[in-house]
Amino acid sequence: MGDKAAVKTRRRRELGIDCSEDIGVRATFFCNNCKRPFCEDCLGLENGKEIFCLACAAIEATQKKERDKLGKEENNVATPLKVILAVVVIIAGVFFITGDQSSQPKRVTLPPLNPAQEESLAKCKENLQDLSHLISEYQLTQGHDPKVLKDVILLERDKPLLIEPVEGYEYGLELMPDKGLVVSCPNPNAHHLDSLHAQPGGSAVAVQNLHQE
Repeated sequence: MGDKAAVKTRRRRELGIDCSEDIGVRATFFCNNCKRPFCEDCLGLENGKEIFCLACAAIEATQKKERDKLGKEENNVATPLKVILAVVVIIAGVFFITGDQSSQPKRVTLPPLNPAQEESLAKCKENLQDLSHLISEYQLTQGHDPKVLKDVILLERDKPLLIEPVEGYEYGLELMPDKGLVVSCPNPNAHHLDSLHAQPGGSAVAVQNLHQE
């Protein structure tokens, strides 16, 4: 319990999308297993570079117990080498954290998209527009906003719309102060954008600013 609380006190950068479970709460990470965006309250396990939501963390814990029972872990092999590698990792981490603090971030303009990136951006905009119409239909028939984006998917053929074309992350719902409910791309940086979203029944809107280097 103490370890989990300690993990959740870390300050993590908010993503430009809402949590897939708690609408209105900013997501701070993508689950390494299911690829969905989640907020800090949905964090189940953080293990080095891997981070899991509550559901996937439970699966990971079960699988680890099974691996332990089978005796596949060999913790006593090459112990001195592991210690040396751990020290190197710690030193490298300290250098990474402290080495660049004196330098100020520079504002740069990203290069133009290549043909493959242009195609991915066009596909992403098309998905957002289709999802925005499904959200609008849901609001008209149900009389309220969907709690999660999957609520608007009624046909099997529409399920691929939930996945953005670059990294395979799920699109998500987001509450914007000036626009209300929108469906947002979880990976706008892949399109050299700061934000890519669509309001219910509307077209995709791209927001592009200068990026920090």
